[in-house]
Amino acid sequence: MNIFKRKTKKIPNKDTTSFYIFYHDQAYLNEITQTLRDKRFHFINLNELGLPEELIIQSLTPQENRAIFSEYLGLLLIKPQTDMVGFFTYSIPKKFSAGWAKETGVVNLFVPEIRFMDFENVPFDKNHLYAAELNNPKSKFPKEIEDIHQKFRVGDEIINTYGPYKGSFIVDKQDFITFQQWFLPVVVYVLNTYTIDQWGLENSLYSNSKYAGKDGEYLKLDRLRHGIGELLERCVAYYFAQKFMDNRKIKLNHYLYHCQKPKHYAEALKKAAVNNTVIVVFADQHEKKSLDKWLKNIITADIRNILVITFDKAIYVDLKNRALNVLFEERNALNSNQKIQIIIDILSYNVKICYSSLDTLWQETPATYFKNQGGDLFFPEDFLFQKDSSGHIVKNVNWFFVNKNTKAVTSFLNKHAYLLSDRDDTQQIYHIEPGKAIDKIAITIVPSEEDCCSTDDAQDAIAKNNTIIIVFANYNYLPVLENWLEAVRRIHIENFMIISLDENLHHYLQEKKIASLLRPCELDLGKLWIHRVDIILELLEKGYNIIHSDADAVWIKDPQPYLNQFSQDMIFSQGTYWPLDVHKKWQFVLCCGFFYIKSNKKTLDFIKRLAERVRLDKDDQVSCNRLLMEEGLSWNLPDDTYKLTFRDRDFICSTKCIFGKTDTLSTVLLPHVKFQRIAEPSDDVYIKHLISEKNSDDIMDILAKNGCKFI
Repeated sequence: MNIFKRKTKKIPNKDTTSFYIFYHDQAYLNEITQTLRDKRFHFINLNELGLPEELIIQSLTPQENRAIFSEYLGLLLIKPQTDMVGFFTYSIPKKFSAGWAKETGVVNLFVPEIRFMDFENVPFDKNHLYAAELNNPKSKFPKEIEDIHQKFRVGDEIINTYGPYKGSFIVDKQDFITFQQWFLPVVVYVLNTYTIDQWGLENSLYSNSKYAGKDGEYLKLDRLRHGIGELLERCVAYYFAQKFMDNRKIKLNHYLYHCQKPKHYAEALKKAAVNNTVIVVFADQHEKKSLDKWLKNIITADIRNILVITFDKAIYVDLKNRALNVLFEERNALNSNQKIQIIIDILSYNVKICYSSLDTLWQETPATYFKNQGGDLFFPEDFLFQKDSSGHIVKNVNWFFVNKNTKAVTSFLNKHAYLLSDRDDTQQIYHIEPGKAIDKIAITIVPSEEDCCSTDDAQDAIAKNNTIIIVFANYNYLPVLENWLEAVRRIHIENFMIISLDENLHHYLQEKKIASLLRPCELDLGKLWIHRVDIILELLEKGYNIIHSDADAVWIKDPQPYLNQFSQDMIFSQGTYWPLDVHKKWQFVLCCGFFYIKSNKKTLDFIKRLAERVRLDKDDQVSCNRLLMEEGLSWNLPDDTYKLTFRDRDFICSTKCIFGKTDTLSTVLLPHVKFQRIAEPSDDVYIKHLISEKNSDDIMDILAKNGCKFI
């Protein structure tokens, strides 16, 4: 089920969900409520709630007693009447805002914004949990949470996953009532076991902020709230983390944003469009300098009808503060298909769109130039192919202009989304002459002074049997990468492409005439895993079968003939025991350091689900294993299994392939003895991907000790 799919026909019954907003002082609530007319919202003054007798601490005043529990007192006492129920502190819209994101610098968490008014007509599925913030319950107080788990166990073992923070979430009524029954004895135990100030916590960053606006007495009470209250927050997160698998937990601000997307587009276009025309440009976190240069040119040329679309929250906040038109897309990256879909969405508002790259500098608004020319679509003459200064083949579609929105135009853009990508399949490129109609569209070619030529695309040139081997690396990883390159050179492998994560490596490989695709990424493993899945999806969408190899997965023999014997959709090498919950069920796990995925509808659907899931787990191997486990992947174990041990944990191996399937996907686990993660004796090894610390020196040392260092 695609929970972000827009529902345009049927609006859920509003009365099936109630929302309870907890506050301490009416004065701080007014700003939130003055624009809210939704009768499903109930405002609960925590200072007026009664205290259960077992929760009263005699040495404290009633006000101080309530301060200890804060919103968690409300969670204990509310008796919901509707099918679903939501709980929020009054400060949620203040915290999840562009202003607070800018003040704290924590843009990734607090944008998109959460506004209670946006809950109008938004459907909530009772099978999901919606939370303002999802975090690891053991991120603080790990010993205490382990103690709670032992005494008030939810599930067999603690799953290292995410639960709702800030006492703010939406859930099915029955699930909440079950939680309440569990939570009350937990709170009593916490009171009897831990002292109210034993952690010595200071007031939160928010408490001292201008956004909170609290006086001295209020700050004094806040210290009580941030003692046991923070442990209770982790208890709530622990409970729901155990009860809901990650694919059933939804980040609320992202969900609201997607539900409100049409409204966001309408508001943005109302501000941006001039004479019913808008220039659309996309920018990510690696393009900030290019974007600033582009905007400087636009402002100098006095062009006002621009709309910047970004998935980088820092750029979004910056442009908002500069009063520039910007839309936020919650993705780690925008591939060509996603960009085209956004353009098509905007076209549905009957505006004329000029797509522009960041290296296209405009002297006047394109609508002025195209005003008196016929045609539905306008392209530059050099949109076919052009060679850059280094002689490498690049796509040069720097802009195009949609003059008329028709079904034929939409169909053409959907079919040819590759027009926005850096490299793509040249077999689909049309060599258009001025005035020639394609797909019943009047396409006009705008003359260019540049020479253009048609040639094979880099990806198509290196593909063998429509299969590309890809390796991700940055310049810091160069010794390991060079060893991998030497290994594949020895066995005459040529159909590979390096995904360069920084410009230094990309330029180095270009000088060596080694196929490289520059896709910059920060030195952050969580972001890298997301980045990796997005690029794999992009290549699969283009029709390529993908063999992914880590740079430290050294190729001893060419595995492609071995892999090509299988008809299954996905083929994986074997990991050890991570993630633990999957290892517990299967007694082995799949490794994302070497795998082969065929491009078909089934794998595309799966990788799309994986791309969503990895944004939550921040680990593609964890996400891939858990997603397949949750989708019912069953294995047919051969009769020759044996065990290997890593860090005191056993995992099952076989000298044969292990075959598995879900309702839609077929999978192969490769024999560990042929595709090794831990060294074991064999004369028939294809890949050695031996465990080491993730730094070049340690990796090269391990490779040398195991006879697979070739430089």
